[in-house]
Amino acid sequence: MIKITATGGSTGTSNVRVPSFNLDEMKAIVFEAHKFGVHTAAHCVNTEGMRIAVEAGVDTIIHGRFVNTDGELEFDEKLADQMVEQGTFINPTLHQGRDRIWQLWEKEKEVELSDLEKTEIEVWQKHWDDSQKVWEKVLDKGIQFVAGSDASVGMSPMEAIQSGTIFSAMSCWVDNEVGSIEPGKIANIISVDGKPEKEIKDLRNVNSIIHRGRVHKLEK
Repeated sequence: MIKITATGGSTGTSNVRVPSFNLDEMKAIVFEAHKFGVHTAAHCVNTEGMRIAVEAGVDTIIHGRFVNTDGELEFDEKLADQMVEQGTFINPTLHQGRDRIWQLWEKEKEVELSDLEKTEIEVWQKHWDDSQKVWEKVLDKGIQFVAGSDASVGMSPMEAIQSGTIFSAMSCWVDNEVGSIEPGKIANIISVDGKPEKEIKDLRNVNSIIHRGRVHKLEK
């Protein structure tokens, strides 16, 4: 796969509010990648960048933040409908930033936070609450979430499991090899105690790991 910086935001000096490529440029990138059977994923942190990427036929949108040119969250119904129609995936990377806040919350138990750190938490919390409403609309539309190295929210346990397995495999074009338990696919499987389809934390109760068909038992 190739990752396209469809908007700023990947470096500290880039402009997060504007697209990095126009439509013709993006179409050329996607056309050349697809010509060689290469999956395309686009880093997008504003709506206009997403619109150009989707129009050009990008396969997966990374981050996928519906942010207008004023920097405000604003859900775009028409764009969302187009993504559903085209089968465009979103890897929302919602865990980014949360880990930092969790660290500050833990730190706060031991020492007084600085004013800057307190402000950081306040700003993040407001953004998180606002973005939750947008992600609910994304899910309601039926845009398929996939998991990268981050967490998802607003999904049932089974939806989250599928997001990290079969749908992630589909978004990377390797679902013919991995992502589900089927004859002919690579046997990468874990067995757990509990019912993770009801309680997602049960995924941590691993009994054994099957890697490429070979069983590895865990010592208790």
